[in-house]
Amino acid sequence: MTGVPSGTKVAIAVEKVAASVMLTEKDANGRYGVPMSEQTIADFGSLSPTADDATTLRLDGKRLLPTAAGESRTQFRITTTAADGNVLVSTADCPRMELGMYYTMNFDYASLAPYMRFEAMTISDWQEGWSFTGEILNPTNN
Repeated sequence: MTGVPSGTKVAIAVEKVAASVMLTEKDANGRYGVPMSEQTIADFGSLSPTADDATTLRLDGKRLLPTAAGESRTQFRITTTAADGNVLVSTADCPRMELGMYYTMNFDYASLAPYMRFEAMTISDWQEGWSFTGEILNPTNN
């Protein structure tokens, strides 16, 4: 996340994540690995500033299971706490995460809103991007 004001804390949790995967089962496409319907929340805690820029916060190298079976979307809960104690909870409503895929989320602090919906688009045979549609509110104005 870029453009984070000094003293602001940012925490991330991912909801609707499968609690387990049946590795010996095949999915509808014939690939091994089927997420179960039991859900969990992956709480990653606070992001940390990068070494070269304190206004850029990162959470690198985290791995989690795909979206639970029966769920069409995944939700990221982003909680920002400003230096003055003002809290904004944002929900990033994203397409489901599939088993064996790699996802990167990049946010600009000024673009955070209480609710953000992302849609998938194909970039190439190897990549998928998400685009945001909806109103973008300034998180410092309530």
